[in-house]
Amino acid sequence: MVDRPNSALLPAFAEQRQEQPPPPPPPPREFPGGGPFRPRGPFLRGPRLRHDEPKEEMRGTGPSGRILLPELHPRRPSSLQRGGGGGRGALGAGHPSPGRGARQGAPWNQGRPYQRIGGAFLEQLLQKEPSEVAITLACSPGLEEALSQTALRPPFLQLLCRALCRACSSHTDRHSIQRLLGLVRDSAFLRVCLPQYVAGMLTEAVPAVRHRYPQHVANIVALVQELASVFPASSIQSVAMLMSILPASVNALRASGVNFAEEAERELERVQAYVQHLQDRRREGTLRMDSQIWMGGAPEGEGDYRAMSIFPTYQELHREETPFLRPNSLAQPYESPGVYLETHFRLLREDFVRPMREGIVQLLQCTEQQRGMRQRRFDDIRVYFNARILAPACSAAGIEYKVRFDTKPLRSVRWENSKRLLYGSLVCLSKDGFETFLFATVAQRESRDLRKGIVHLSFVERSRPLLAEARPSDSFLMVETAAYFEAYHHVLRGLQELREEGLPFQRYIVHCEAEVAAPGYLRASGSTYDLRCLVGKLPATTGPDEEEEEDHKQGDVSAVNILNPQQWPGKAFLSSLAGKTYVGLKIVQALLANNAGWGKSPILVVCYTNHALDQFLEGILAFKEKGIVRVGGRSNSESLKQFTLRELRSRDQFRKRLPHHLRMAHSSVSSEMQEAQAQLTEEAAVLECGLRGILHERHLRSCIADHHWKSLAAGWVRKTSGRPL
Repeated sequence: MVDRPNSALLPAFAEQRQEQPPPPPPPPREFPGGGPFRPRGPFLRGPRLRHDEPKEEMRGTGPSGRILLPELHPRRPSSLQRGGGGGRGALGAGHPSPGRGARQGAPWNQGRPYQRIGGAFLEQLLQKEPSEVAITLACSPGLEEALSQTALRPPFLQLLCRALCRACSSHTDRHSIQRLLGLVRDSAFLRVCLPQYVAGMLTEAVPAVRHRYPQHVANIVALVQELASVFPASSIQSVAMLMSILPASVNALRASGVNFAEEAERELERVQAYVQHLQDRRREGTLRMDSQIWMGGAPEGEGDYRAMSIFPTYQELHREETPFLRPNSLAQPYESPGVYLETHFRLLREDFVRPMREGIVQLLQCTEQQRGMRQRRFDDIRVYFNARILAPACSAAGIEYKVRFDTKPLRSVRWENSKRLLYGSLVCLSKDGFETFLFATVAQRESRDLRKGIVHLSFVERSRPLLAEARPSDSFLMVETAAYFEAYHHVLRGLQELREEGLPFQRYIVHCEAEVAAPGYLRASGSTYDLRCLVGKLPATTGPDEEEEEDHKQGDVSAVNILNPQQWPGKAFLSSLAGKTYVGLKIVQALLANNAGWGKSPILVVCYTNHALDQFLEGILAFKEKGIVRVGGRSNSESLKQFTLRELRSRDQFRKRLPHHLRMAHSSVSSEMQEAQAQLTEEAAVLECGLRGILHERHLRSCIADHHWKSLAAGWVRKTSGRPL
C-alpha cells in the first residue's frame, strides 16, 4: 500500500478535509514551524471573499493572483483519514503503514459488508499453506474486528492464536506478516485477552483442559517471539506484561502434573531472555525505533550483524569508529553458519560504504579549509549543490519525491550517456555538514529532467523521521556514492534475513568438505537422464557398421547414468560443450526433458546483466515456446516482450485465474492504494501551487480559525463608520 504523505512537506493548510455541510468550526491549526496560523500580508489584500464565488474548473490564478486548484469532487473518506494507526509510517513517525495497529475509528471497509471471522473459518484456514493463511488474514476485514474484542471465548482464542502462528511461519509473505503483527501489536487481543487467558490457566480445574495447555503456551510464545522481533520498540510494553504472567502459569501447571517438553521450556527461556534484553535496551535509551531484531546470540565480535543498518551511520561517516571485519576464510572451515553469514555481510557492506565514507571525509576537509568545492573533483563521490525537496508523487513502486539541484557546475555532463544518478544509485542529503543526513535511492532517471536539474528519489525508511522535519525551502548538499548500491542492497538484506538453519551447501562453503555428494534431485530420480534431446542425428554418410560402432563408442544416450563418467557420450559431444551460455542452455534443456526427478518446480535463471538474461532466455525460447516469465522491466528483447511480468499481468484472464485469497488481497490493497494516491496527488498539487504563489482561501479553510474565516468572508469593517473597506 502507499502510505500517507509527509506532514511537514505537505503543510498544514494542505490537509484533506471532509466536505460535509455544514462544516464544524475547526480548531486553530499549528504550522510545521510552530505557532498558530495568523492571516497577514497578501491574504488580506485581495478583494472581498464571497461564498458564491464561481469555482474554477482548471488550475490557474484567481483575483489578485491567488492560485486556485481544480474543484475536487467530494468522495468517500479514505482509510487513511478514518483513523490513525500508531504504527511506523513510511514517511515518518505517526503515519499509517502496512504494519499499523487496530484503528480506533470506523473499519476500513465502512459501507461494505464483510464476513466476521469465526471458529469454523479458522479451522478451515488452518488446513491451508502458511502463505495462504498469511495473505487471507491480512486482507480480511473481520480480523481487525476480532482482535479488537476485549473478551474472547478460550476455544476461539486458541484457534486465532494458532492461525496467527501458522501465518508467521511463512517465509515468502513478509509484508503480510508485518501487517498482521501490526494489527496484533495495538489490539485488545494482546493487551487484554491473552493476559486474561494466561492468568486463567492458574484456576483451571478440568484435567483434560490443563493437559492441552502446553501446545497453547507454545503458540503464545512463538507469537510473542515474532512480534518482539518485528516490532521490538513499540510492542515491548505489552509483550513484557504478558511474559511476566506466563512463567507463573507454567509453573503452576507443571506442579499439577502437566508435562512440558524440554524444547518448549528452552524456547520459553530464550524468549524471556530476549524480552529482558529489549527491556534493558529500552531503559538505556538504545531502543528508540522498530527495526527487525533476530533472536539468538550474535557471533563473537561487535554486535549482531542482523541488527546493523545497511546504510552508513554517523560514526562511520565521521570516522569515529573503525569497522569490525573478519577475514574471508578460503581453506579453513568457519565456526558456524552464523559466522559465515556475518563475515560476508560485513565485508560486502564495507565494500560499498567505504567510497561514501572516504568521499564525505574529503568533502568535510575541503569545507574546513575553505576551498572551492564546486571546482574540486572527488574520487569516490559526486556532489550536487543546492538540492531542494519539492513535492511527493505516486508511482508503481511507492512514494517518490521530486528533487531539484543546481545544474550550473554540470553543464558539460551528457546525461544520456552519463553514469550519474543511475536508477538505484544511493545518495545522501545533508543541510548541516552531515551532522544529520537523509538517504535515498534514485527512483526515476529521465535525461531531459536531469538537464533541468530534476531527479525523483525514494527515501529509505530510516530517513523518514528526519524527512518529516524537512521543508521545501531547505537547501541540501547531495552526495552520490560511486559504488552502485542496487548491486549490494538486496544481497545485504538477504544475508540479514537468511536463517542459519536454512543456509544451503553448509557442508561445502561453511565446513569446507572437499567431497561433493550428488544433489538430491539426482539421487531421487535414480540418476538416470534421457539425453537424446542434446545429441543431434548422426551424419547421413555413415554406414550401418560405422553407425553401430559409433553407438558403441558413445553408449546408449537414451539412458545415461550421469554420475558415471564412463557412460557419458563420446568426445564429439563433449567437445561441442564450449562456453558458459551454451553449457547452461544444455543443462536447462536436459532438466526440462527429465522433470520427473525434480517435479514441476520452476527454474530460476539469474544473470549479472539484463542483456545476458535476455540472451539466455532467448536461447531457452528455441526449445521451450511457453512457460517463461521475464521478471523486471528493463528488457530490450522483442521476442521476450510477451513473457514479461508486466505483459502477463495485463492480460484479461490473469486475475481470474488467481486463487481466491490472492484476488481478495489484490482487491483490498488496490482499493487502499487508489484512495491514498488520490489524497496524496491532491495535497501535492496544493503544495506545489503554494510554492509558486498565494493559495486561494478555500484551500486554507481547514487551518484558519473560525472567527478569522468569518472575518475574511465578511470583509474588514471600520469601527468608526461601520462600512466595509
